[in-house]
Amino acid sequence: GTAAVPRNPNGESMHVRNIYKEGNPDFGALAERQPDLKPFLKKRGKGRFGIDFTKWDATKALNRALLMDDFGLVAWDIPKGQLCPPVANRANYIHWLEDLLRLSRPSGLAETGAEVCGIDIGVGANCIYPLLGSSVNGWSFVGSDITDVALRCAAANAAAN
Repeated sequence: GTAAVPRNPNGESMHVRNIYKEGNPDFGALAERQPDLKPFLKKRGKGRFGIDFTKWDATKALNRALLMDDFGLVAWDIPKGQLCPPVANRANYIHWLEDLLRLSRPSGLAETGAEVCGIDIGVGANCIYPLLGSSVNGWSFVGSDITDVALRCAAANAAAN
């Protein structure tokens, strides 16, 4: 997993089970394990690094590194111009879905595993919710989208993992 450094001021919005709730990833250590992230690091003082989140390529490299390092994905890619959502934030949604399942599932049904099937309407090229839901809980998903590029990329991301 990714080591933590002090959390951003918005850290209180992280779900209690989110692996990033205590702190932001140590970008330098992460880049040692995921070298494709290295070109996007910015030195921020003694042993500290940051990332320019306004740069799409940097955000994509960070998301790929986090998905591979913290969630066990083998590969993840999206073409330029596609939504590149923040992994830490999207993990919150998976944990909120866990909470809803605990409160509303019929007795005797599992909370994890492939028998839990979600639908992601507007799955996007990133396929983030199915990938996280599968990684964290073993859930299965059906995804839909209106663009061919999103469907092709989502299918490739799902198949690679």
